[in-house]
Amino acid sequence: MPADPLLLVDLIYRDSKKRKLLLPQITRLTKLMYLAEVEYFRQKRERLTDLKWIFYLFGPYPLALKRVLGEPEIETNEWRTGRTSKHIVRDEDTFMRAEADFDLEAIVDRVVKEWGDAALNQLLDYVYFETEPMQNVKRGDVLDFSTVGAAVSKKLKISLDRARLKELSKKISERAKDYASLRQASMASPELTENLAIWNEEEKTRFPSGPCKIRLSDLVPRE
Repeated sequence: MPADPLLLVDLIYRDSKKRKLLLPQITRLTKLMYLAEVEYFRQKRERLTDLKWIFYLFGPYPLALKRVLGEPEIETNEWRTGRTSKHIVRDEDTFMRAEADFDLEAIVDRVVKEWGDAALNQLLDYVYFETEPMQNVKRGDVLDFSTVGAAVSKKLKISLDRARLKELSKKISERAKDYASLRQASMASPELTENLAIWNEEEKTRFPSGPCKIRLSDLVPRE
């Protein structure tokens, strides 16, 4: 059963908040929703929502989004540069409690992590030119998610030549025998032991051990 698009919005808002990002304006939000749809199809080979995405103006957009979301409240922000941005208003307590199955939550989390605060032009370039549904379509066309390639399993496969390994093991064992003598503990020469004993006796005479006494007169500076 397709997921509720409003749940997808809440998951994106929740993960943005957890990552301490600004809540996405409508342009970024729709692109994040689209990327979640793409990655979900890549893994599951089925649609995430029943939104009808089309090549609208410059990129993917579901014309029925506002209606499907229940005509949500839109907040407009005015910036010092004179530009404005709009975002969908959602109750924070509501979207912070949003939950979905493990796979969907993981997909949304990856999308927000990679694109939640990416430069907008970088995000748009990726969406317009590097996602399969947007390739080979004309403005106004409905996007076909079946063109999305399947997820590639990343497995590291190493081929080992067992005969070569056996040969190397034999050579290492032979060399280990030659190094055995080098691992014997070294012994000090008799001359070194004798000289150390003489040095110890001389030090006892020069610095005899015993209680230490300090006279106050020794602490008075002499002129």
